[in-house]
Order: sequence, then C-alpha cells, then structure tokens
Amino acid sequence: MSLYWVYFHGEEGITSFSQPIHQPKREKIELRADNKYDEMRVAPTNITRLCESKEILTVNGQLPGPTLYANKGDRLIVNVINQAPYPITIHWHGLLNLRNPWSDGPQYITMCGIPSGSNFTHDLFLSTEEGTIWYHAQSDWTRHTVHGDVVVYPKPGFTYPFPVPYKEYVIVIGELT
Repeated sequence: MSLYWVYFHGEEGITSFSQPIHQPKREKIELRADNKYDEMRVAPTNITRLCESKEILTVNGQLPGPTLYANKGDRLIVNVINQAPYPITIHWHGLLNLRNPWSDGPQYITMCGIPSGSNFTHDLFLSTEEGTIWYHAQSDWTRHTVHGDVVVYPKPGFTYPFPVPYKEYVIVIGELT
C-alpha cells in the first residue's frame, strides 16, 4: 500500500488537500547572518496515517522535516545527529557543495553513513543557489521520510529576478510506503 500526501506550508501551518494534518506546526529554522548553526536529529517516530500506525525516521520529530531559511552566499553549518538504529546520510539536493563534495550524500559512494549514535557536521556554502532546494536521506528507504526544504532568499540588498511574491508557500509531495 502506498500513501501519497501533499503538504502546503504557509503562515497558517500545514494542511493537506482534504483535511488538517494532526501534528504541531512545522518548525521554521531561521539561519540568518547572526545564526548559521543548526542541529538535525534523525530518529524513529511513531505516526498514524489512514488508521495505520508505523514507526518511521523523521528529522526533529517532523514529517516533512524542518524548513531551513538562508540567503544566497550564506554558510550553513548543520550538525546531523543519527539516532536511527542504522547508518544514514543526508544529501543536499540542488546545492553545488563545491567546497566539500565528499560530504554530500550517497552512502558508501561519496561518504560513509553516519553510524547510529554518532553525528556528522555538514559545512554548506550557498554560493549560487537561490529559491527552494531540499535535503533528503540518501540511504535505502529512509529518503521517503527524512526530507525537508531549504528556502534560499537573495543576498541582502538584492532583489528577486521577478516581483516579490504576495505570499510564500512551500509544497512538499511525498510517498509513504
């Protein structure tokens, strides 16, 4: 059985197409000039969807994981703590990561998995990225539940290459199998 969902993340919190999602409002992690460090805790979490309960991995207990906000040109330092019972990796999808390509993602290809009970600190540079990119686990089936978005605003003092949006929504489409 596959369960598909669509989340709209806006000022009102999270809703699905058909009904409110019964979980706390998603955490927004502001990574601005005075605060570039964050911690992402990957751990098993019990969830119930369509009357079926199961244990899945989440980031900071959220599905999808927290949204990271930054500006083009920022340096983000993200400490990933693995509390899963097996190794995991995180891939920063849409991020060039030119300075640290060995620490981006595919388990046992560009990096070893983060062992259970350990951590790994990602040092990320948003050199050319602007818009919405995302992160996800790159280890077997964990990519289905360990993911979230990264909103990259223009550099301070610069504008969008289009009119400033009236409202901002991040849409995450996922599958839970």
